[in-house]
Amino acid sequence: MAVAVSASLVAGCATSSRPAVPNAASVTPSRPVSACAGDATLGLEVAELSRAARARLDTPATLDGAVVTAVFDDGPAARAGVRVGDVVVAIGGQGVVNDCDAIVLGYGQSCEPVTLQVWRGTGDVTLTAAPVSSRPFLQEQCGRGDALACFRLGWLAWSRSETPAERAAAVAIYERACGAGVGDACAYLGVALTGADQRDAQRQAFGRACELQSATGCAHLAYYHAGGDGVPRNEALATTLYVKACDLGDAKGCYNVGLMYAEGRGVERDLARAAQAYDEGCRNGSAMACTNLGWFVQHGAAGAVDEAAAVALYRRGCDGTRCEAPNLLGCVNLGRALRDGIGTARDPAGAARTFERVCDADPGAAAGEQAQVGRACALLGGMHLAGSAPDAAAARGRGLSERACERGDDFGCFNAATAHATGLGGPVDDARAYGYYERGCDVGDAESCFEQARRLEAGRGTTHDAARARAVMQKACTAGFAQACAVASPR
Repeated sequence: MAVAVSASLVAGCATSSRPAVPNAASVTPSRPVSACAGDATLGLEVAELSRAARARLDTPATLDGAVVTAVFDDGPAARAGVRVGDVVVAIGGQGVVNDCDAIVLGYGQSCEPVTLQVWRGTGDVTLTAAPVSSRPFLQEQCGRGDALACFRLGWLAWSRSETPAERAAAVAIYERACGAGVGDACAYLGVALTGADQRDAQRQAFGRACELQSATGCAHLAYYHAGGDGVPRNEALATTLYVKACDLGDAKGCYNVGLMYAEGRGVERDLARAAQAYDEGCRNGSAMACTNLGWFVQHGAAGAVDEAAAVALYRRGCDGTRCEAPNLLGCVNLGRALRDGIGTARDPAGAARTFERVCDADPGAAAGEQAQVGRACALLGGMHLAGSAPDAAAARGRGLSERACERGDDFGCFNAATAHATGLGGPVDDARAYGYYERGCDVGDAESCFEQARRLEAGRGTTHDAARARAVMQKACTAGFAQACAVASPR
């Protein structure tokens, strides 16, 4: 059974947008912080540099960053000379690719002066700001009636809450800011309202957020309609809402626009429109969008084939961002490209490292990511069994193939069965070989079905059963394995 060289495409259900919050490394515990190490703010608000924002600001096509939407009065950014409409491209020497980067870096500072590199008008401007402790500053601004500061105070409180009372206090701040007309406060309020009894309140919060032009709110509202979660399923409405979310700068909203147009869900199928949305989602931080755009580019789904560009996109998807985990399918596709020299120099060592990284990952309950873990183990196992991995070891290949099969990977099951059948990487074990062929057939591998049927007919590793052998051989034929058809329908 040959390994499929072609890349894969993320498909299936539309996904909800996850609001940008600091990652674990950047969040200080909710207890008092000495001085303000890691707890200081720059006193500004940013949004994604969306396609509309790029056109409005006439930025260079290659510019990445986050556009400043508000500067708090008498705060560090204001004193440094930051203006609304500036595009933040670096904070403290660390590049800013999207709004999530700017938020994480902007709320994780010490009180030491920090440089801000912004794009203004026609060129770069370097400014120096002196961050201040976040909570006192935001409390003061909120107390003066700045609803946006109240929202950010609630965001800070929620991200550091440890008890029900602390979470309730954060929700109360969100409610106050939402009531004052801050769209993102309504969106984050919806996220904070968990539990089945809160579903209606969640939808109302997301609806209000979307009305107030919150990209996050529109994306979450779209998710309800895409899946029929508590409301009638309406993919046309979901697509409209995802488009609005994308236009407002939500990266995952753009990914979902791409998905809906690629699959013709709620709209006519339009691969060029899908590619455009994936491109914007990728630029704004969606690892899944980068992976899907890579597949489009590799296969010429909406334009010319460009394998080198596809590899760069897979790598970007595999890298993830500060606020989005790596897309494991992007990593698997990158590993295949490195293994086979598709769009890049052949690099078996790099391929093996990439597959191993995914094989050892813990993706939680995400079914799609679990499947990629199994596929990466299978591909790495195949390299060891074929002798193409650095320090190849057939025994390791057999073990990895078994591990992949345990995760439901058909290629892993076939390789594990073949290893046991031929004594590759260990002793011949016909019973285990049959078991792995059977599992491979169960998860949809036609060649595994063919081999299972042959062994049922011969009574090899299992009890002879001619009737079942014929049924399994027919299954292999139906699944497209031509050799099985010749056996199932002899002339």
